[in-house]
Amino acid sequence: MSKRLLALLFGALAIALVAGCGGGSDSTTGGDSSESASSLTKAQFIKQADGICEQGNKAVAAEAEEFAEENEIDIEKPTTAEQEEGG
Repeated sequence: MSKRLLALLFGALAIALVAGCGGGSDSTTGGDSSESASSLTKAQFIKQADGICEQGNKAVAAEAEEFAEENEIDIEKPTTAEQEEGG
């Protein structure tokens, strides 16, 4: 697989993660993980879900950057307009 194709795949993955995790109105992280799902309000649930997505996004981004460095791939980060456009 070419380096350019790998870079495009990682870029698409990053965009998909951001798009898949952006549904909440609260963008803060954290929350008490000892609470049961049935006792959470919608706002609390969204807060916890956003935190989980943020952690996952950071982990994927770190792995992608490490992979790119190891394989000498230049990954261009898309602008906000490019992300909204989908390409």
